[in-house]
Formats: sequence, structure tokens, C-alpha cells
Amino acid sequence: MSNELLAKNFTATGAIGACLIVKANANGTISVAAAPTDPLLGVNAQVALNDGDRGDVIMSGIADVLYGATIAAGQLLTVNASGQAVPATRHTHTENTAASYTQNATTGPASPGMVIGVALVGGVAGDIGQVLIAPGYV
Repeated sequence: MSNELLAKNFTATGAIGACLIVKANANGTISVAAAPTDPLLGVNAQVALNDGDRGDVIMSGIADVLYGATIAAGQLLTVNASGQAVPATRHTHTENTAASYTQNATTGPASPGMVIGVALVGGVAGDIGQVLIAPGYV
């Protein structure tokens, strides 16, 4: 059961299913988020939207979210390619500490992945779980 603290009304670009994670578009509309690097905005309420429909996005509080993987309570969540919540993973890398190491390229940092919040209940793909909406980065 959701417990919304802040919901804002937006116009949908494309179809958006109920309880899916949405992203902000440059023109002020929303669409289904499809990658952790998308600008995650919140969760579409429990009503599916068609292209051009207006609907509420839960931006703070507790939202019902469609799970896209096995999730444990307390896990940070991000989005899969279908707008469903999945566990977030931090970017890691390996340092080469060998004395003979020579750097031959300079690379920039990886793009940060966004999280939409924290799972309040565990579940599996296809479940509707409750998530404390707290957008951030991993």
C-alpha cells in the first residue's frame, strides 16, 4: 500500500504502465525509464497512461513499484529496460599495482547510476513491492 508524500502531475510521452519507474524528459514530460543512467524522477501511480495522458508521479514517500528481479528488503533499487525496479549495483574497478605497470590511456569516470529508492519488502519479478522513494546515485 502506497503512502505518497509528494505526487506531481505530468504528461506522458508514450505508454506508461502502472507502478513503473519514470524518467524526466527535456520537454517536461515523462516516459518509462529504461536505464540506470536515465534521469529517474519517480514512480507512475497505479493507473496506466497512454501517450498524451496526464498522470501522477510519486516523487516522495512510499510507492507501489513493479519488481523486475528478486529483491530483498533494504536493497537500493534502480531500473531495468522495462521500467521495473531491480537491485542497484555500485560501479567497481580493479587497480593495477604491479611495479611494471605503465598507464597508456586516461579514462574518465563511469557514468553514475541512479537509484529510485529503498525496497521496504522483498519480492520476485512480477511482484508489486513497496519502495521508499529516495532518488540518488550509486
